[in-house]
Amino acid sequence: MVLDERSKPNYQPWREEAFKSDLKVWKMTHLQRWMYRSLLQHAFVCTQRPRLPNDDEELWMMADCESIEQWNDNKSMILKMFDVVTVEDKEVLSHPRLEEDWTNLQSIREKRVEAGRKGGSSSKS
Repeated sequence: MVLDERSKPNYQPWREEAFKSDLKVWKMTHLQRWMYRSLLQHAFVCTQRPRLPNDDEELWMMADCESIEQWNDNKSMILKMFDVVTVEDKEVLSHPRLEEDWTNLQSIREKRVEAGRKGGSSSKS
């Protein structure tokens, strides 16, 4: 799928209960949870969506850090939550729940586009 403005979802599913019930999340400090949440939310709108760049120069800003030093002090706990995968010869960070949510949203979008096409073609008959 080509990532363009139309591929950005109108919303991001968020299950607060799932987030708060993850024991790995509760091992994080309050600040680390904030940074992790920021990254999860940013993944749906960044250019690699639904994945994140595997680049500290970008991640510290996406994580809403005040500085790269703040990111470096906290990133080890946060990056444990992501998998490093290669997409189009580039390493990116992937998260299982984000991948699942993204796939579901794209499926819904494709069904609506197809329904629109069918609706449009039936009115031309």
